Amino acid sequence: MLFGFLFSSCSDEWDKHYSQKEQEVDTENLIVLDDYLLQFMRSEPDYSAQYELMEQTGVIQTMENREQVFTLLTVPNGIFDPTIDQDQVYVAQSFLTDLMFSPSNISDGQRILMWNGKYLEITIDQHGGISFNGTRVTKIIKLNDSYIYELEEMVFSPRSLIEVIENLSDEYSMFRDSVLVRNVKTFDKENSLPIGVDPTGNTVYDTVWITTNPYFAEASHKTNIFSEGINVTMLIPSNELVQASWDRAEAELAAWNITDHHEALPDSVLKQWFFRAAFFPTKLTREDFVEDQDLKSIFGEQWRTSVQKVNHDQPIEMSNGVAYYVTELKTPKNVMIWRLKDYFRHYMRLSAEQKEQYAWYCDNLTDPTLWTNRMEPYM
Repeated sequence: MLFGFLFSSCSDEWDKHYSQKEQEVDTENLIVLDDYLLQFMRSEPDYSAQYELMEQTGVIQTMENREQVFTLLTVPNGIFDPTIDQDQVYVAQSFLTDLMFSPSNISDGQRILMWNGKYLEITIDQHGGISFNGTRVTKIIKLNDSYIYELEEMVFSPRSLIEVIENLSDEYSMFRDSVLVRNVKTFDKENSLPIGVDPTGNTVYDTVWITTNPYFAEASHKTNIFSEGINVTMLIPSNELVQASWDRAEAELAAWNITDHHEALPDSVLKQWFFRAAFFPTKLTREDFVEDQDLKSIFGEQWRTSVQKVNHDQPIEMSNGVAYYVTELKTPKNVMIWRLKDYFRHYMRLSAEQKEQYAWYCDNLTDPTLWTNRMEPYM
């Protein structure tokens, strides 16, 4: 009897608490039904196109096997467009997530992980209106095992940073390949399933590979470009822009009469700068590029917004950040000046006697440490 009393009291308190929370939601947009998700989707004609896609891609069968609670985003037939991406499984899974996210336990800025492995960001406006990745919710349906949020239009889980890079066309191959060539594949023995033994007695595995990029992981701001948990900015220059910046830099190096020195260093700072300066540890907005400022990349490289330009009006949303296409690219002078300093270094290491001995190499030579004014045009 005591247990029953306590359970009843707890239940009453929970119902009271839950009811208070539900009252925070506009009752015109909230519908409570005594039904279950799969039964509801099968019988609801407004969502038949979405249900058909979920069934064709095996999502429905997976849901039946899991026997758990869900949160589903829905789009009515007249708006639902499965061709938003060629990967139909990816589209179907982008609408479903585990757990029941009620309007009372979501918050502005919260990100939820969908079945396709991508995050959607929730925003809540000043009137309590809910949006997923900027797409407004028009109706909320509470079922026994799920919450359904009907959207006013299709919402798409954007690709991740690494997927965006991998899918870049050959027009951006210099940038794309500069990143991908630094990927490292490692055999994951722990998660690889033994499937037999070869003639020499060695175990044969159904191999699982782990791909990492140590180059980015060892940056000054350590970054795992394969992680969905990061929130970074990537700038994408075309081959044309990269080549033009190199051509201008080489012309200036030629004017300084150090072309031979440049050609001896094919994997130089000059060749690496364009992608080392293209990744930033935070999600930058239009305002960040409009303001005249210096941005610091994850590698510590400088991006001067008054010289380097991006198409900030057409950002590419990613599941773990944002990307912009570069419209103007110029190799900074300080990236090239180190080559001149390379020559200065040898002079500065000479003793007074050696400087006197080798002075015949130069005419009118003055101490390079006094050349500040002469170097200002190259800074």
